[in-house]
Amino acid sequence: MPREGVGARKRPAIRIELPSDRLQVLRFIQALSESDYLVCIAPEYLTKLEYLKQYFDARFSESRGDEQLITDFEIIHETPLTRIGSIERPLIFPRAYFSYLRELWDLGRDIDFSFIGLMTPARIDSLNAWLKRQGVLNGIPRPPFLKEYLIMREKIKRWLRVHSSGVTQFIFQTKFGSVMIGASDKGRVFPGKAWDDDYFRMLARSRFVLCPAGDFVWTYRFFESIMCGAIPIVEASCSSYNGFRYFTMDDPLADIRWSSEIAEHNFNACLELLTISREALNEEISQILSMGSREDVPLVR
Repeated sequence: MPREGVGARKRPAIRIELPSDRLQVLRFIQALSESDYLVCIAPEYLTKLEYLKQYFDARFSESRGDEQLITDFEIIHETPLTRIGSIERPLIFPRAYFSYLRELWDLGRDIDFSFIGLMTPARIDSLNAWLKRQGVLNGIPRPPFLKEYLIMREKIKRWLRVHSSGVTQFIFQTKFGSVMIGASDKGRVFPGKAWDDDYFRMLARSRFVLCPAGDFVWTYRFFESIMCGAIPIVEASCSSYNGFRYFTMDDPLADIRWSSEIAEHNFNACLELLTISREALNEEISQILSMGSREDVPLVR
């Protein structure tokens, strides 16, 4: 997806030194590449981002070590917070994501309710409690595993560079529509962690997306479902969701309605909240570089 004005790129290369195994970092780095600066990263991280080029005009280059280093930023997962210079957002996403996912709205919404993701014990309990309230007594099977086992499994798979397995789907029926739940770890390992197109296409086919909490109350799934035109149904509200229109898992399904007006409102609010224009990025990076080298270390946690 070509970017307007790409051919006019004449600004110097910049270097980002970040561990790109975190989703928040991946999205931030790709957003920076939408500026007119060439973003350079270490070769071991560059390979993780190459997969994005199948879907986006993602421009990265291997660092030689002599580019101007950018350190004036911080990325905090628990809040969430992503900041570069004086620009602060909960998360910073590439604008190209919104263009790409907006086109997927044309797939049609043949799924009433959906969830796809890693099945932790807490999520299984939350989803089963919601299903029970909808009259579904036999919900998602809960294997006798512990959270510690899941964490260890993910570490072993990353160490062995084992690709993720497929999706195990569960279909449930309520009197207000069908529920499709997919147990998947594709978004936890590369290349799916860089971009899982099947995941986003399922969101774009959904009218509503169930958003149980993850490690914190907020979840990426809330914003991703909005970008795909679905309306989130959250386990709990938080300040990061202010300004959006959504439902909670305690709301009666009889009161829940999908509408294009809500979907458009959320999409536009999300675009405003999570992206930075190319002009603003150029100006902010220029300001940072004009201050010269800094000794502070970027905060990532």
